[in-house]
Parts: sequence; structure tokens; C-alpha cells
Amino acid sequence: MLEPLKEFICDGCGEVITDIKDGWVEWLDKFNEEKGKHVEYGFRIVHHTSVSPKKGYSQYGCSKYPNHIGCNDTYLASFLNNNNGMAHILSLLDVGPYRDKNFTGPRIEDIREYVEFMRRLLIPHYEEARMYWNDALADDFFRDDNEIGIYSVNNLKRLIAEYSNNRD
Repeated sequence: MLEPLKEFICDGCGEVITDIKDGWVEWLDKFNEEKGKHVEYGFRIVHHTSVSPKKGYSQYGCSKYPNHIGCNDTYLASFLNNNNGMAHILSLLDVGPYRDKNFTGPRIEDIREYVEFMRRLLIPHYEEARMYWNDALADDFFRDDNEIGIYSVNNLKRLIAEYSNNRD
């Protein structure tokens, strides 16, 4: 079982990032003509290049975006630490009235994608439970749960217990 909010599945290689210090977050930025502003998208949690299981055969390890125009990246810990993690997460939705008096909406291109990224960072056991999500959906595991209950820690633990045994 993954240690909640401390271990993550790498979007590049599929292996566990066992130490937050070894994690890296990357995403892209582009100018959206329709919105008239820059938007952020493509959020990924990967191994830092220095510890990537792919570093022997890929210059950039698990990273997907290092050569893309508009690549943004930072340490996974910057989203998780108590000093400024939540400020970092929320700033991508709204930098606040002190930085942008004329708010025109979030800088996030796809809110659903971003919320999925936030769930991975903020909800204990979600990162592991999502590995079994499609099986749980197929079995109607969530039939009695509302939109909040499906993400409750107790429900996620129950899902992991039930479906992780099916994969061993």
C-alpha cells in the first residue's frame, strides 16, 4: 500500500515515487486566443530526472515536456509543504485580488484535469485508489455514494482493500 500523500505513481514510468524529494511536477502553459490569456494544462507527477528509472535510456527521464515551449515544472514538495503548498495550488486557479484586480477566471484550461491533479495531492489514499478506479466503476462499487462519498478516505481504503487483492 502506498503511504498516503507521501508516495505517488509516476506518470512517466508507472513506478512509485517513494520520496517526495524525488518527485517533480510538470505542466504546460499556452496563450489561449479565445480567453485572451495564458492557460495551464497537462499536469503530471513524475520522477525528477536525477532519480528517474528511465534516466539510463532517456535524457529527460520520466519527463514529457522538457523541450516544449511553455513548460513549467517544480519540485513535488512545493505543492505539498505546509509553508506554501496550498498557496501554490490555489494560485493556479486565482492569483488573488492583490496581483490581479480584474479577474477573468482561472488560469487552468481544464478544471476537471486540475481537480484530478489536486485530488492526487490532497486526498489521502486517492493516489492508490485511482489504480483500481475503472474496476470499481465496472463493478458498480460507488452505487450508494454521492459525489463527496466516493472520495472519502474510508471509501478509498475500502476500495484499495477490495481491489488490490484482485491484482496480486
